[in-house]
Amino acid sequence: LRVYQIRNITEGLANTKVGPVGAMGVAVFLAGIYSVVMHIASGDPLFLLYVLISGMIYGSYYLLTRRAALAMASHFAWDFTVSFIFLLGGSNVGEPALFLVPINQVPGINTGTLIAVLGIAVRLIGLGFVILWVRWREGKIHLHKEITAPSLLAQESPTM
Repeated sequence: LRVYQIRNITEGLANTKVGPVGAMGVAVFLAGIYSVVMHIASGDPLFLLYVLISGMIYGSYYLLTRRAALAMASHFAWDFTVSFIFLLGGSNVGEPALFLVPINQVPGINTGTLIAVLGIAVRLIGLGFVILWVRWREGKIHLHKEITAPSLLAQESPTM
């Protein structure tokens, strides 16, 4: 869903004063805001900041690779890990997880804060690996500016 949003916003803004790179930045930011709106029920400002940053990092994966799979796999892996491998909390007894990490028993630390801090660190490490992977595969790190061109142009349509 975010790839569709990023592509459309980028196409729409690329030929304005913000230019192609600015359009990509605006598109990634707005996709991150959309993620925040989807998680707004949590109410925790730090968690919502984490969601915004995560959404923007996931969007940057697409700008760097033209692939949505990296963002989707990363999101799934994180959610699976914190939900079914290491369940963070203390009152979740009975929920399926390999390890229950009772952080609610530590004063000053709550689940939302820990997930936000760990999540941002993991996302930044992941972004570093994606950047290294792009550099290794393509020889340089660059944004795929071709996504700024409208996808329905005649030269991109299949011939019959």
